Amino acid sequence: MKFDSLLCFPSCAAMVRVPRAAVVVFALLVSLELRAADDGVSIDDALKAGQTIYRQKCAMCHGAEGEGVAEHYGKPLAGDRTVKDLAQVITDTMPEEDPDACVGEEAVQVAAYIHEAFYSEVAQARRTKARIELSRLTVRQYQNSVMDLVGSFGEPSRWDGERGLRGEYFKSRNFRGSDRRIDRRDPMVDFDFGEASPGEDIDVNEFAIRWDGSVFAPDTGDYEFIVRTENGVRLWVNDTERPLIDAWVRSGTDLEHREAIRLLGGRAYRLRLEFFKSERGKEKVAAVSLLWKRPNHVDELIAERYLAPYAGGTQFVVNTPFPPDDRSVGYERGTSVSKQWDQAATLAAIETAGYVAENVNRLAATRNNAADYESRVKEFCYQFVERAFRRPLNDELRQFFVDRQFAAAESVDIAVKRVVLLALKSPRFLYREVDSAPSVGDAQSESSTVHDYDVAARLAFALWDSLPDRELLDAA
Repeated sequence: MKFDSLLCFPSCAAMVRVPRAAVVVFALLVSLELRAADDGVSIDDALKAGQTIYRQKCAMCHGAEGEGVAEHYGKPLAGDRTVKDLAQVITDTMPEEDPDACVGEEAVQVAAYIHEAFYSEVAQARRTKARIELSRLTVRQYQNSVMDLVGSFGEPSRWDGERGLRGEYFKSRNFRGSDRRIDRRDPMVDFDFGEASPGEDIDVNEFAIRWDGSVFAPDTGDYEFIVRTENGVRLWVNDTERPLIDAWVRSGTDLEHREAIRLLGGRAYRLRLEFFKSERGKEKVAAVSLLWKRPNHVDELIAERYLAPYAGGTQFVVNTPFPPDDRSVGYERGTSVSKQWDQAATLAAIETAGYVAENVNRLAATRNNAADYESRVKEFCYQFVERAFRRPLNDELRQFFVDRQFAAAESVDIAVKRVVLLALKSPRFLYREVDSAPSVGDAQSESSTVHDYDVAARLAFALWDSLPDRELLDAA
């Protein structure tokens, strides 16, 4: 091991690798500071002394900031020499007309000054004006933003203090209110009734149970939901119309049913499980268990802490796979735009457009036969684009993103798809806006480079990796 290329800290469990040049600079600056301290001056005073000597003896040929002088030495003073090497070069050759004019302590002071001020890579980086680069949404931010964008038009999900699922027990295989005999909270679904009845006034040969509520997904990924039973069962997860598992009519001898669904972590999703035993069935016993297989986990019962007895709305989850984000600095960054990422963003926009068009009546709170159907859907589209762009729309944006699409489309359904596609593929949605001009009247001075809506968006993406909520937008 070469100790000239490592700085070792005995109090640490590991050694931190530091470039050799940095070690030499550090040692020389410490040496310079110790010598300056012996003379009763600080390191700053020593560097100021080097600056004074440089301006008197060197600047006429190399420029005041080392930028070079055409008629003497046009090349800028920049490189990777150490302070020690620079001091030796100065001692041997500078000034050119009188090399003995700057030697010894003065040469070290000048070398330390130019190295610190403009010669080294660090000094060059310090003198270069920072460049603001476009930053697209990371995969997590994109998925969260689309979910919250679509979800903002529906019923919000809840996750309060109660845990478990609401259990409704019926005396027949039908779920009529008049047949309900038990309404309680069950901590989880793991029952073996055998040949007995689940409660009073419920026939042992025929009954039904419905568990309703929400399930919390702690991680993002594919979840396998598993129902073990020999009776009839249906399971809905994040969808109230199409069951994820439909084994209402049993076929074969399967006692376990499983299906996978993608969920975003940190969210609660609607869950409903319906179960029945029929006197016309072959099964004499009744038993049911609800399990799941979380990402990178094994099959397990869904514990009480992941269940809540109240139901929320359906949430849209983007299933389009994206290439992973750059994590070279220890966290996800949206700094690269590859062909694969652009294609994924396009497919995700198409997926979202299809979902929105299919559910537009629910999202826009209207009906196909409503007299003002088109105007209400159009108003929904204005709000959709506005929330996607994180700011109110001016007349020009309203015309381009919504009005033109409705004018050109053959039907309202196609117009909605065109609006969603155009909005989700727009840089106003895909990129974190910087130095954007205000898009709303006189809400803020046109000369301002950062609008209040930009601040709201930055806060939202920093705090919860998604779009600003209504409170943030109202504050902007």
